[in-house]
Amino acid sequence: MSEAGHAYRQMTRHARQADDPMLECRAMNAQTEAGFFSGMPTDELFDLLTSALAIAEEQDQKEQMSILHVKLGLLRTATAMGDFEQAEQNLHRARQLGEEIGDPARISIALNHLGLFYTSCGDYRRAEEALRACQAVEREQRVYWRNWETLHYLGALRMQIGHLDSARAKLVRACEQLDRIGIRHYEVRVRCDLGLVHHLADEQAQARNELSRALTLLDGYGVLRFEALALTRLGYVLEAMNHLTEAGECYERGCELHHQMGQHYLAMNAQAGLARIAALRDNNEAALDRAVTIWETIAGKETVATIETARTLRTCYTIFEAHDDPR
Repeated sequence: MSEAGHAYRQMTRHARQADDPMLECRAMNAQTEAGFFSGMPTDELFDLLTSALAIAEEQDQKEQMSILHVKLGLLRTATAMGDFEQAEQNLHRARQLGEEIGDPARISIALNHLGLFYTSCGDYRRAEEALRACQAVEREQRVYWRNWETLHYLGALRMQIGHLDSARAKLVRACEQLDRIGIRHYEVRVRCDLGLVHHLADEQAQARNELSRALTLLDGYGVLRFEALALTRLGYVLEAMNHLTEAGECYERGCELHHQMGQHYLAMNAQAGLARIAALRDNNEAALDRAVTIWETIAGKETVATIETARTLRTCYTIFEAHDDPR
């Protein structure tokens, strides 16, 4: 992916020199696709996407506009802090453009990501509506591999609600099918969620197996955002198993990778794990310092409404309460 990104950067320069705006737009879009999977910093992704969208709008290229609005909505959702209203507008605009040009693929992808967006924001009714609508379009398209991605998002939705048996069944099914057809980067995403479901159900050995498998699949791929996610969640599992040194190593690396990509809120989930480990070891000042870092990063800002957010906030509360800290 890093090599692909380099080639697309060269392609972008050549397209600009050749005064071919749509080729430049497509090259920048492709650059972001490589960037999503190679750890390109969030700010660079935003700059590329907004520049490409400006060209697509100027050229009135609605298919490219829809593709770019989806990516902007996904990026804003994935940073997990702020810009949620704009993310929703991006995704609705992507769907509208798909309808205008009569492209069911563009419609289903927009609906798919709307489901993920509403799940992240805690609006489970609208998330389910979007994902069911997406499934209906996918059945007509007969693009079966995308159906497993949508089933994954339905499983993730069930996990956030707390329906762990239903979540597990959907995620196992999605994982099996994505493994069968060899779409590894989506399989890794499912395994990250399946590992978290096992963890929440206090099935720590199974959780460890799934997250370790995800990291094995990632070996050599360089997909840093999934690596950071899998490491942080493996930290939860090792912490629950009282393997605190190993958990701390996972949290440290997950935190580092999230910061490297500009995903500063997501880094706070790993930071909270480090705070809990410090507290468990009676290193109370270090625990407080980490809680303060988290609070200074997220206080007064809108964050995703997920199980992991709740855990991070509870960690801060518990540590502040122990120190009679007014925060």
